[in-house]
Amino acid sequence: MRRPSNPARVVSARRSAPRFQMR
Repeated sequence: MRRPSNPARVVSARRSAPRFQMR
């Protein structure tokens, strides 16, 4: 999935679901 514009959102998603932020 494409990474969100908000860095905080990325951190949240990364902490909640690492697979959510798949580069």
